[in-house]
Amino acid sequence: MKSRLLLALAASSALAACSSVMPHYHYDEHPATLKLTLLPHSAFTAGKPVDLDVKLTSIDTLGLITDERLKTVNGKTLRLYALDSTYTDFHAIVPAPTQTQGISQFTFTPKMQGKYRFFAEVTPTNSKFEEFPNADLGVHTPNQINRTESLEANHVKITFDKKPAIGVDSVGTVHTDKKLQPINDGGLGEIVGFYDDFHTVTRMPIAADGTFHILPVKASFIKLFAHVNTGGSDTVAPLGINVPADK
Repeated sequence: MKSRLLLALAASSALAACSSVMPHYHYDEHPATLKLTLLPHSAFTAGKPVDLDVKLTSIDTLGLITDERLKTVNGKTLRLYALDSTYTDFHAIVPAPTQTQGISQFTFTPKMQGKYRFFAEVTPTNSKFEEFPNADLGVHTPNQINRTESLEANHVKITFDKKPAIGVDSVGTVHTDKKLQPINDGGLGEIVGFYDDFHTVTRMPIAADGTFHILPVKASFIKLFAHVNTGGSDTVAPLGINVPADK
């Protein structure tokens, strides 16, 4: 695992000089420094909206993390990604601040029965590394994932210059019926990938020419959710790739 990390980091560093849009990774080797806590105001039930408070705390000091202790990335200090255990119902969320410093809030309606995992995308000001602390809500259910590879859905298609493989940077291109427009959250969109361990996350910003980079860190099925705007409203396309154990 360590050699894979070094390989991925070396490739990422080399590419940084020629591309300003690189994927964001969650490497398991980086020790977590933050804990995510979600506090629902009512029962977390499929089909019913629920208001949730969000807070981040330091694992070392247990202190509450406020905005000034987080770096601003793509215009935000905190973003959330929600996914149910079947890898079906995906949501990208930007919580709203409240009058209490360090506490934000959002409203969520789960579509599926069972467990949801919420990943916070944050970068502490005292760290070079992005973190994705997570928290679960709902009834625990086994992960039942459809691992079928799919590169096209909801009028969105992706292609690669070379097949994604461990430690290899592949350039992907997003193809749509209409020209990409800025999404409601800013930028030309993103692709969020979840490895089949329900823990490792990669976020890939889409560049102005519709391209993105993916650099897998291990063998896995990776569920991809392409978040784009092609007709005046945001669209999410569920896709997926299989990364083999050998190149």
